[in-house]
Amino acid sequence: QWPEWFRRRLAVYLEQHRRPEGAYGWSSDVTAQITPTFAVVGCYHLLGLPVPDAARVASFVPNNYPMPEPRRKDRPLWRIDFEQAQTLVWLNESIESFRALASTWTKPAAFTKTYELGGNPVFQHQAMAVRVRHLLNLSPCQEDTAWREYFLARLRANGTFNTTPAADGSEGHLMNTLWGLLAAECLDLPLPAAPKRSQWVRECQLPSGGFTYQPRAALGALDDIAYTWCALQILEREHSRPAQPERCAAWIESLLTSEGGFQDRPGGEPNPLATFYALDSFRLLGHTDRKSVV
Repeated sequence: QWPEWFRRRLAVYLEQHRRPEGAYGWSSDVTAQITPTFAVVGCYHLLGLPVPDAARVASFVPNNYPMPEPRRKDRPLWRIDFEQAQTLVWLNESIESFRALASTWTKPAAFTKTYELGGNPVFQHQAMAVRVRHLLNLSPCQEDTAWREYFLARLRANGTFNTTPAADGSEGHLMNTLWGLLAAECLDLPLPAAPKRSQWVRECQLPSGGFTYQPRAALGALDDIAYTWCALQILEREHSRPAQPERCAAWIESLLTSEGGFQDRPGGEPNPLATFYALDSFRLLGHTDRKSVV
């Protein structure tokens, strides 16, 4: 249950991002975009509030892909397609317009070695393609063989995932582990038992209470609300909890700014996506005492 003052404060903040098109944009943009619209609608969904002028939002979402149409086949950015589809689902709108295109997504995208030496496509986008297919009841199906092989090849022995095949000996990544687990669910893909996975995730928690992308990471080991959200999502699936849930909740509370939204990490700028991750992280923690938030 969200305190009423908290819901009102968040709603005021979210509506500051409404743009003339009827949907939502980043604070630095004068036009609406798919990702902030996805985040704002997701926030309203979590807060249990109706989306203001929902019909205009629903009209904007499927008709404003932010890249030229050929990019939907050439190095496709399937996360955007997922954000469009999920936003429409939250708005109780049909996603049938995605069916014809998603029906062609029967295997991972090819990726040029000009940008990635091993030719490995971006893991997140592959997982999001599978999630869209699942929303449309296209997956799981017999045509998912290439998808299953792709994700299994990137599953590490400890149950984590990363962009490159596990055969290269590299460690998993927290965000890619969540995307891999979600894709496996969508594909009805049985994974080997991974008793070490939850402990690996718990070890990503920093003294601040937030999470970083890997235990004992040597480069860029910063706490971030996206990493924290991913960790909590995985731990929920593992029927586990952070080693320090109270400290985690307090760290998330510290990200609430005077503008009314949440920032990605201390010292950053509030934005709708960080706000969505923060709200869902509170939900995952079962955290309701926000009286200390000012």
